[in-house]
Amino acid sequence: MTKAMQNPAPKTRLLPKKSRIALEKMIELTQQTLEVFEEETNGLAMNAHIELLDIMRRKQEINALYQQAAGEFMARQEELLSQDPRRTSALITLQKQLSAAIKLNMTILEKINRRG
Repeated sequence: MTKAMQNPAPKTRLLPKKSRIALEKMIELTQQTLEVFEEETNGLAMNAHIELLDIMRRKQEINALYQQAAGEFMARQEELLSQDPRRTSALITLQKQLSAAIKLNMTILEKINRRG
């Protein structure tokens, strides 16, 4: 096993140090994640297998970034949520929309699995 495999390089930080910019980055990543989940919903509804493979690949990539940023955000939650109330409200709204999109996809996938 090579040294790089034993000690993988730490992930670079996604959220900038500046609180205002970090909040904007989190909003951007949440929006991108929501969009790819909505694309997946449409692909599932249309039963578009070819497009779904591409969408799911992009979803995995974007979701991995989102998860990392969410962890960073949680570590700085008090600091970041004390920023512009309109922007924190926008983030909360996007989080609720993302949660609804994820639940919808799970429901659709469960129905597909029951039929299959």
